[in-house]
Amino acid sequence: MRIRTLMCIGGLALVGGLQSSAWANQTYQPCVTAATSTIEFKPIYGGNQVYCQSAYGWSDTWFAASQPSTYNQQLDVLSGDNAPSFYYTKASGETVGSGNVYNLISPWLDGGSLNAQPVPSGTDWIVTQDITVNGNTGTSQIFLPTPETTDPTTAGVSATITTVVLGSGIYEQFTFTNNTGAAITMFFDDYYNFHPNGSLSNNTSCPTTSYANGVVSTVGFTGGGCSPIVQNGTMYGSLTPGGAVVLPIGVAVDTTANVLADMANGLPYSNNGPIKGDGAADLLWGLGTIADGASVTFVVNKNFQRTPEPGTLALLGLGLAGLAALRRRKQN
Repeated sequence: MRIRTLMCIGGLALVGGLQSSAWANQTYQPCVTAATSTIEFKPIYGGNQVYCQSAYGWSDTWFAASQPSTYNQQLDVLSGDNAPSFYYTKASGETVGSGNVYNLISPWLDGGSLNAQPVPSGTDWIVTQDITVNGNTGTSQIFLPTPETTDPTTAGVSATITTVVLGSGIYEQFTFTNNTGAAITMFFDDYYNFHPNGSLSNNTSCPTTSYANGVVSTVGFTGGGCSPIVQNGTMYGSLTPGGAVVLPIGVAVDTTANVLADMANGLPYSNNGPIKGDGAADLLWGLGTIADGASVTFVVNKNFQRTPEPGTLALLGLGLAGLAALRRRKQN
């Protein structure tokens, strides 16, 4: 299942900011490079949230509710991969993808297990600038050589990825530049898996994921064993930063396992409607025909609406009870 998505959160801008030094040198699992991995995850701090990002634009974890010092499943709202995908077609109709079975930019996925594994046959994308983080902004550059070239540094498609973590949202901008020598038609999609109640296994019946008018939403609950970490999450895309939502040309909303299976099997895109359980989605967007030497920008926005954690709710209850008692004393 493929999701082509550019997202713009209202009021979200590409602004770098210095975070508190208390967070500057801390490591948040799994925002670390596994011993067997060839790519590096780095944490991007947005004040009250942490987003784990790689040079490929693939994120494994999003701590949207707080910044834990060690990995906490119930604070992880994106543990089933947020994996961007890209391909283009030539005038001849030939399709050029990333070279792996999923057609993903990233050569790694975890399938929701938080144990990142190589995607079969890897990826043809080359990291030309590994991810660097400055305040709440992460940047990287990658390159996809044309199949015919003998010099993988010249002919192909380059991508600059800029990720900003701010407020309750994530702004991820992909700027693709066509240096293939001819006009091409570009396509972009993004597979992701929201965990609005955390990724703990006993929470898988809690969220409901649905799609409407270019926006994928995941709504969480606070009862029946569900953790009140995140109430609602949305994801959508635009062809310009802050621009109007662009409807995808293909969409699939289903369980994580089914999405990954469909991606592996190359099944047609379909909208299966709202589902119960560990929700995942994949949207496909057409970016149009890009002339040689020209660029196109696609923006993905992800937003969460946090609810207080149980301890906070308890303290809030005590506070409200105290205020009520104070009012009674004043009235008497």
